[in-house]
Amino acid sequence: MVFRILVTSCIILIAQNVFSQESLSDDFKIKTTPREITGSELSEKNSDYINPDQKIIYAVYPPNDFNPSAKTGIMVFAGAYKDNHPTFNWLSSVRESNLIYIEALVSDVDSSFRQRQILAEMAVPLLEKRYNIDENRIYISGEGRVASVVAMNNPGIFKGAIYTNGNLWTENAETKLDSIKQNKFVFITGDLKSRAKQARDVYGKYKKAGIENSKLIFLNPVRSSKIKRIDLVRAINYLDDPDSSSK
Repeated sequence: MVFRILVTSCIILIAQNVFSQESLSDDFKIKTTPREITGSELSEKNSDYINPDQKIIYAVYPPNDFNPSAKTGIMVFAGAYKDNHPTFNWLSSVRESNLIYIEALVSDVDSSFRQRQILAEMAVPLLEKRYNIDENRIYISGEGRVASVVAMNNPGIFKGAIYTNGNLWTENAETKLDSIKQNKFVFITGDLKSRAKQARDVYGKYKKAGIENSKLIFLNPVRSSKIKRIDLVRAINYLDDPDSSSK
Protein backbone atom coordinates (compact mmCIF):
# COMPACT_ATOMS: atom_id res chain seq x y z
CA MET A 1 0.00 0.00 0.00
CA VAL A 2 2.79 2.41 0.93
CA PHE A 3 4.63 1.51 -2.27
CA ARG A 4 1.51 2.23 -4.34
CA ILE A 5 1.12 5.65 -2.71
CA LEU A 6 4.76 6.51 -3.39
CA VAL A 7 4.47 5.48 -7.04
CA THR A 8 1.30 7.56 -7.47
CA SER A 9 2.98 10.61 -5.89
CA CYS A 10 5.96 10.28 -8.22
CA ILE A 11 3.68 10.11 -11.27
CA ILE A 12 1.87 13.27 -10.18
CA LEU A 13 5.14 15.15 -9.63
CA ILE A 14 6.47 14.08 -13.03
CA ALA A 15 3.24 15.12 -14.74
CA GLN A 16 3.34 18.55 -13.09
CA ASN A 17 6.97 19.02 -14.12
CA VAL A 18 6.23 18.11 -17.74
CA PHE A 19 3.28 20.49 -17.78
CA SER A 20 5.45 23.35 -16.54
CA GLN A 21 8.20 22.68 -19.06
CA GLU A 22 5.77 22.56 -21.98
CA SER A 23 3.94 25.70 -20.86
CA LEU A 24 7.16 27.66 -20.45
CA SER A 25 8.53 26.79 -23.88
CA ASP A 26 9.65 29.67 -26.15
CA ASP A 27 6.30 29.56 -27.94
CA PHE A 28 4.64 30.85 -24.78
CA LYS A 29 7.02 33.68 -23.98
CA ILE A 30 6.73 37.25 -25.20
CA LYS A 31 9.84 39.42 -25.14
CA THR A 32 9.09 43.12 -25.29
CA THR A 33 9.75 46.53 -23.68
CA PRO A 34 7.52 49.04 -21.85
CA ARG A 35 7.85 51.41 -24.82
CA GLU A 36 6.57 48.75 -27.22
CA ILE A 37 3.60 47.98 -24.96
CA THR A 38 2.38 51.40 -23.83
CA GLY A 39 4.10 53.86 -26.16
CA SER A 40 6.71 56.50 -25.42
CA GLU A 41 4.63 58.89 -23.29
CA LEU A 42 3.44 56.41 -20.67
CA SER A 43 6.66 54.42 -20.58
CA GLU A 44 8.65 57.61 -20.00
CA LYS A 45 6.25 58.52 -17.18
CA ASN A 46 7.20 55.26 -15.45
CA SER A 47 10.90 55.54 -16.29
CA ASP A 48 11.87 56.14 -12.65
CA TYR A 49 10.89 52.53 -11.98
CA ILE A 50 11.49 50.69 -15.27
CA ASN A 51 13.62 51.82 -18.21
CA PRO A 52 11.30 52.29 -21.23
CA ASP A 53 13.64 50.11 -23.30
CA GLN A 54 14.21 47.46 -20.64
CA LYS A 55 13.69 43.97 -22.01
CA ILE A 56 10.77 42.30 -20.26
CA ILE A 57 9.69 38.69 -20.65
CA TYR A 58 6.13 37.55 -20.04
CA ALA A 59 5.06 33.93 -19.77
CA VAL A 60 1.74 33.44 -21.54
CA TYR A 61 -0.44 30.33 -21.22
CA PRO A 62 -3.37 30.31 -23.69
CA PRO A 63 -6.52 28.42 -22.68
CA ASN A 64 -7.00 24.76 -23.47
CA ASP A 65 -8.55 24.34 -26.93
CA PHE A 66 -7.70 27.96 -27.65
CA ASN A 67 -9.66 29.53 -30.51
CA PRO A 68 -8.02 32.79 -31.73
CA SER A 69 -11.25 33.97 -33.35
CA ALA A 70 -13.27 33.66 -30.14
CA LYS A 71 -13.17 36.17 -27.30
CA THR A 72 -10.90 35.17 -24.43
CA GLY A 73 -10.46 36.52 -20.92
CA ILE A 74 -7.24 37.31 -19.03
CA MET A 75 -5.92 36.31 -15.62
CA VAL A 76 -2.90 38.43 -14.67
CA PHE A 77 -0.75 36.85 -11.97
CA ALA A 78 0.96 39.76 -10.22
CA GLY A 79 4.10 39.67 -8.14
CA ALA A 80 7.68 38.49 -8.11
CA TYR A 81 8.06 35.44 -10.32
CA LYS A 82 10.55 33.54 -8.18
CA ASP A 83 8.70 34.18 -4.91
CA ASN A 84 5.14 33.89 -6.13
CA HIS A 85 5.05 31.26 -8.87
CA PRO A 86 1.60 29.68 -9.34
CA THR A 87 0.82 26.05 -8.69
CA PHE A 88 -0.30 23.43 -11.17
CA ASN A 89 -3.82 23.85 -9.79
CA TRP A 90 -3.75 27.55 -10.61
CA LEU A 91 -2.63 27.08 -14.18
CA SER A 92 -5.01 24.26 -14.99
CA SER A 93 -8.00 26.07 -13.45
CA VAL A 94 -7.32 29.27 -15.38
CA ARG A 95 -6.63 27.60 -18.73
CA GLU A 96 -9.74 25.44 -18.52
CA SER A 97 -11.85 28.55 -17.86
CA ASN A 98 -11.05 30.13 -21.24
CA LEU A 99 -8.67 32.62 -19.65
CA ILE A 100 -5.21 33.53 -20.85
CA TYR A 101 -2.82 33.29 -17.93
CA ILE A 102 0.05 35.79 -17.98
CA GLU A 103 2.85 36.68 -15.59
CA ALA A 104 6.02 38.75 -15.88
CA LEU A 105 9.23 36.78 -15.63
CA VAL A 106 11.17 39.29 -13.54
CA SER A 107 14.78 38.30 -14.07
CA ASP A 108 16.95 41.29 -14.92
CA VAL A 109 14.54 43.84 -13.44
CA ASP A 110 14.66 44.63 -9.73
CA SER A 111 11.56 43.40 -7.98
CA SER A 112 10.29 46.49 -6.21
CA PHE A 113 6.61 46.89 -5.41
CA ARG A 114 6.10 49.68 -7.96
CA GLN A 115 7.82 47.67 -10.68
CA ARG A 116 5.62 44.66 -10.01
CA GLN A 117 2.59 46.93 -10.19
CA ILE A 118 3.62 48.38 -13.56
CA LEU A 119 4.45 44.94 -14.97
CA ALA A 120 1.00 43.67 -13.99
CA GLU A 121 -0.74 46.67 -15.55
CA MET A 122 1.21 46.32 -18.81
CA ALA A 123 0.16 42.69 -19.20
CA VAL A 124 -3.32 43.68 -20.39
CA PRO A 125 -2.43 45.99 -23.31
CA LEU A 126 0.27 43.50 -24.29
CA LEU A 127 -2.33 40.76 -24.77
CA GLU A 128 -4.94 43.07 -26.27
CA LYS A 129 -2.58 43.69 -29.18
CA ARG A 130 -2.30 39.97 -29.87
CA TYR A 131 -5.59 38.32 -28.90
CA ASN A 132 -9.34 38.85 -29.17
CA ILE A 133 -9.92 39.83 -25.54
CA ASP A 134 -13.22 39.86 -23.70
CA GLU A 135 -12.96 43.13 -21.78
CA ASN A 136 -15.53 41.92 -19.24
CA ARG A 137 -13.32 39.00 -18.19
CA ILE A 138 -10.04 40.68 -17.27
CA TYR A 139 -9.02 39.52 -13.78
CA ILE A 140 -5.99 39.67 -11.51
CA SER A 141 -4.55 37.59 -8.69
CA GLY A 142 -1.13 36.62 -7.33
CA GLU A 143 0.68 38.69 -4.73
CA GLY A 144 -2.10 40.27 -2.69
CA ARG A 145 -0.72 43.76 -2.17
CA VAL A 146 0.18 44.24 -5.83
CA ALA A 147 -3.04 42.70 -7.12
CA SER A 148 -5.28 44.77 -4.83
CA VAL A 149 -3.59 48.07 -5.69
CA VAL A 150 -3.72 47.35 -9.43
CA ALA A 151 -7.39 46.34 -9.22
CA MET A 152 -8.32 49.45 -7.24
CA ASN A 153 -6.32 51.82 -9.43
CA ASN A 154 -7.72 50.38 -12.67
CA PRO A 155 -11.39 49.49 -12.00
CA GLY A 156 -12.36 50.06 -15.62
CA ILE A 157 -9.86 47.44 -16.80
CA PHE A 158 -9.77 44.76 -14.13
CA LYS A 159 -13.34 43.57 -13.61
CA GLY A 160 -12.49 41.10 -10.87
CA ALA A 161 -9.78 39.79 -8.54
CA ILE A 162 -8.95 36.71 -6.51
CA TYR A 163 -7.02 37.46 -3.32
CA THR A 164 -5.17 34.72 -1.47
CA ASN A 165 -2.47 36.51 0.52
CA GLY A 166 -0.66 39.72 1.34
CA ASN A 167 -1.58 43.22 2.50
CA LEU A 168 -4.89 43.95 0.80
CA TRP A 169 -5.56 47.33 2.45
CA THR A 170 -2.94 49.85 1.38
CA GLU A 171 -2.40 53.10 -0.54
CA ASN A 172 -5.57 54.81 0.74
CA ALA A 173 -7.81 51.90 -0.15
CA GLU A 174 -10.75 53.43 1.71
CA THR A 175 -10.88 56.30 -0.81
CA LYS A 176 -11.25 53.94 -3.79
CA LEU A 177 -14.09 51.70 -2.64
CA ASP A 178 -16.81 53.53 -4.55
CA SER A 179 -14.96 53.10 -7.85
CA ILE A 180 -14.82 49.30 -7.58
CA LYS A 181 -18.42 48.60 -6.55
CA GLN A 182 -19.33 47.30 -10.01
CA ASN A 183 -16.52 44.72 -9.96
CA LYS A 184 -16.19 41.32 -8.28
CA PHE A 185 -13.78 40.02 -5.67
CA VAL A 186 -13.03 36.64 -4.11
CA PHE A 187 -11.07 36.25 -0.88
CA ILE A 188 -9.61 32.78 -0.29
CA THR A 189 -8.20 32.19 3.17
CA GLY A 190 -7.77 29.32 5.56
CA ASP A 191 -5.33 29.38 8.46
CA LEU A 192 -5.54 31.63 11.51
CA LYS A 193 -2.39 33.64 10.87
CA SER A 194 -2.46 37.42 10.78
CA ARG A 195 -2.53 37.63 6.99
CA ALA A 196 -5.45 35.25 6.80
CA LYS A 197 -7.30 37.30 9.41
CA GLN A 198 -6.56 40.44 7.41
CA ALA A 199 -8.15 38.89 4.33
CA ARG A 200 -11.33 38.27 6.32
CA ASP A 201 -11.20 41.79 7.75
CA VAL A 202 -10.82 43.36 4.31
CA TYR A 203 -13.66 41.21 2.99
CA GLY A 204 -15.78 42.64 5.80
CA LYS A 205 -14.79 46.18 4.84
CA TYR A 206 -15.77 45.52 1.23
CA LYS A 207 -19.21 44.25 2.25
CA LYS A 208 -19.72 47.14 4.67
CA ALA A 209 -18.85 49.59 1.89
CA GLY A 210 -21.58 48.13 -0.30
CA ILE A 211 -19.38 46.01 -2.56
CA GLU A 212 -21.93 43.22 -2.77
CA ASN A 213 -20.05 41.28 -5.45
CA SER A 214 -17.60 39.90 -2.88
CA LYS A 215 -17.20 36.31 -1.79
CA LEU A 216 -15.23 34.69 1.04
CA ILE A 217 -13.99 31.14 0.51
CA PHE A 218 -12.74 29.83 3.83
CA LEU A 219 -10.54 26.75 3.82
CA ASN A 220 -10.85 24.38 6.75
CA PRO A 221 -7.53 24.78 8.62
CA VAL A 222 -8.01 21.41 10.30
CA ARG A 223 -8.05 19.52 7.00
CA SER A 224 -5.67 21.69 4.97
CA SER A 225 -4.83 25.35 4.47
CA LYS A 226 -3.68 24.73 0.89
CA ILE A 227 -5.83 26.05 -1.93
CA LYS A 228 -7.27 23.21 -3.98
CA ARG A 229 -8.24 23.26 -7.60
CA ILE A 230 -11.94 23.11 -6.72
CA ASP A 231 -11.58 26.34 -4.69
CA LEU A 232 -9.98 28.14 -7.63
CA VAL A 233 -12.67 26.94 -10.02
CA ARG A 234 -15.33 28.20 -7.58
CA ALA A 235 -13.57 31.58 -7.44
CA ILE A 236 -13.34 31.95 -11.22
CA ASN A 237 -16.95 30.84 -11.68
CA TYR A 238 -18.01 33.50 -9.19
CA LEU A 239 -16.22 36.20 -11.17
CA ASP A 240 -17.83 34.96 -14.39
CA ASP A 241 -21.36 34.55 -13.01
CA PRO A 242 -23.56 37.57 -13.88
CA ASP A 243 -25.78 36.76 -10.88
CA SER A 244 -22.95 36.25 -8.40
CA SER A 245 -24.03 39.12 -6.13
CA SER A 246 -26.92 37.00 -4.90
CA LYS A 247 -24.68 34.04 -3.96
